[in-house]
Amino acid sequence: MAELTGPEHYWRAEELLKHASDQSKERTEGERTRMLAEAQVHATLALVAATVYSGATSERDIKRWDEKGVWLR
Repeated sequence: MAELTGPEHYWRAEELLKHASDQSKERTEGERTRMLAEAQVHATLALVAATVYSGATSERDIKRWDEKGVWLR
């Protein structure tokens, strides 16, 4: 999967939730469950990104995350 920014993770979570709840399309329970689980992961990553860049994380720690290529701004 391509690297995503915090907002992109949020938008992806919303997209997955929308598709998982769309009853007009034939989806198995397993597909809906997988989509909901994936949406939760994206929502969690969006929350982590928001926390890191909200000022709640030290500049030293942000630099360490950036050095590892974890976050794209």
